[in-house]
Amino acid sequence: MSRQSARQITRQIKRLGLFFAFLILPLSTIHAAEATDPPKTHAQLVLEYIELSGSKGLIESFPGQIQQMLAQKQAMSSDQEKEEFTEVSDLFKGAFDKEKMLAETSAYILKTTDRDSVEKFLEWLKRPLSKKVIAEKNDVEKNSPASVQAFMADMKKNPLPPARLALIQDLENAIQETEFAVAISLEVLTGTISALNNAMPPEKKMPKAQVEAQIESIGAMLRGSLKEQVTTALFYSYRNITDKELKEYTAFYKTDIGKKENLSRGNGFAQAIKASFSNLEEKIVAYMIKKTSDFEKDAPAEKAPKK
Repeated sequence: MSRQSARQITRQIKRLGLFFAFLILPLSTIHAAEATDPPKTHAQLVLEYIELSGSKGLIESFPGQIQQMLAQKQAMSSDQEKEEFTEVSDLFKGAFDKEKMLAETSAYILKTTDRDSVEKFLEWLKRPLSKKVIAEKNDVEKNSPASVQAFMADMKKNPLPPARLALIQDLENAIQETEFAVAISLEVLTGTISALNNAMPPEKKMPKAQVEAQIESIGAMLRGSLKEQVTTALFYSYRNITDKELKEYTAFYKTDIGKKENLSRGNGFAQAIKASFSNLEEKIVAYMIKKTSDFEKDAPAEKAPKK
């Protein structure tokens, strides 16, 4: 393997890291299902909450979305990049197992909540307004990407009325959708950069402070680029929710229990991503070490200088 090829592979992995970072936002539209009789144990309540909140549907769809996005990304690669991209993308395939992700989410929420809190989460999610919002989000999933893109393009020509925009921004501040997307993205990017760094020989490894500075810089870039996208996505998802309903919905997420529910759902999913990516990091390190070894074997021996 040539030195140029080694650099291309490293770039491919970094690009996939950024690719997954921007993938998180469209996947944040979740879908939910009706629960049956309320379970009695804390663990059973957590499982019901994961399903009713839409976290289960999000996790179950995530591996398939990854496969689809990888296929699209590969199709757009040049012929020269295709072979290298195939090797790199194979590292990501299978890294996100839905059963393991559900188990991680459940374990995290079970550990960080008590029975009373989860019962209050479920009480809120079973209210008519919560059901209506979840149903609207489910409808977003059914719409074609083209219709969503057309809606967003129209928004650029016809900006939101100031009063409605203020309500959407108030909702975003309450549920911290942008920060959630950035946090998940940085989990992925941190794992990618850490894996690449760990695969380097000791003399070429970046200091921890340099890695953290790089992540912070990317985080600032993501935060700036995602803020407008999140606001637009929220407007689309809540377009059939009245101003009065939106105020009521936002008010809940400003309460202590509302903030706790929002964090449980978001952090539960983040934990599932983090756990999945820890296994992926091991694969990336092993892959890069192997490629480096192959390069050293294939590289022509340097000629001794003439005397």
